[in-house]
Amino acid sequence: MSEGLLVFPSALTDLLNLPQYNPANLNCNVNAILYTLLFGTEINLVALVAIERYLLIIHDIVLKERYYYLILAGFFAINISSCMVSLHFDGFSLHPTGVYCLFNLNNFGGKLGISIVAVSVLSAQVIIYYCYIRIMFTRRSAMLKIRDWCPSKYDEITKQANNTIFRASLVILTSTITTIPYCILTIIGLANPSFFTIIVDFIMTILILLNIIMNTLLLLIMRADILEKLKYKLTGISSIQFGPNASGEDIRLSYMT
Repeated sequence: MSEGLLVFPSALTDLLNLPQYNPANLNCNVNAILYTLLFGTEINLVALVAIERYLLIIHDIVLKERYYYLILAGFFAINISSCMVSLHFDGFSLHPTGVYCLFNLNNFGGKLGISIVAVSVLSAQVIIYYCYIRIMFTRRSAMLKIRDWCPSKYDEITKQANNTIFRASLVILTSTITTIPYCILTIIGLANPSFFTIIVDFIMTILILLNIIMNTLLLLIMRADILEKLKYKLTGISSIQFGPNASGEDIRLSYMT
């Protein structure tokens, strides 16, 4: 679906046979904006879920819906501003592989645009690290205390504690693998634009697609309620109650801890 959205502008103009109404760089600009928003928003959503889980597990606070949208709007404002700046200064260009358009690191607009979106991506990454490391140690510490109080359930509680560490580590590792290498290559490219060869850009293309796919899977894993809502819409059966009458326990059940 993501790839379909990214090629939609070109496909539509080709289908309608309207190249005369389509400036040469229009498809490139639209493609670059879609890539930037999709790439940035995926990481932002993982960070937002990390904040939700952190508040719920560490502080026993359920994030209210209005704050959820305020945080998301803040991230989106940064992402869209990077696109607007790049558009204004003609900062988008076709990358060496010819597969997609993104920031042109040879001019001011591209460098400024990618610097702005880097604020969104890297701040989200810091949030993910902080929240899940805190969750990992806090949950394990609590589990081990319970284990000391209930020696009869030693094996079961130990398994739960290890499972918590595994899940938190999986989120951190996946987010690191799909985001940090791309950021490192981009920083090198900012310092030396000639670094962007076809091979390097091919690797970065794979990293972008992996980021979109893996972060989507992470969201589905961390937010079990999304799948539950889909199941409810399709079958009318759900093990979790949604809506204004949902209890705190219902909300907790919607998370994999």
